[in-house]
Amino acid sequence: MAKPIERKLSKKAIARYVESGGKHCPYCGSRGIWGVGSAAIGAGVSAQETKCTDCGRSWDDILKLSGIYERHPG
Repeated sequence: MAKPIERKLSKKAIARYVESGGKHCPYCGSRGIWGVGSAAIGAGVSAQETKCTDCGRSWDDILKLSGIYERHPG
């Protein structure tokens, strides 16, 4: 069962979300989260809107470039 919705995330709640690898909603704890639309990319950082299907809250995941995967070596 999902936890009650927090109005504003604490630094501790954000840290737990980041440490978990973004596997659950930082507001209610549900694993029913999805990326919405396309990520905005710039200067080695991107932002992806993410939404929880259980509590309906949304937030932006901030992602930092850590490497590449070459799809078509050649």
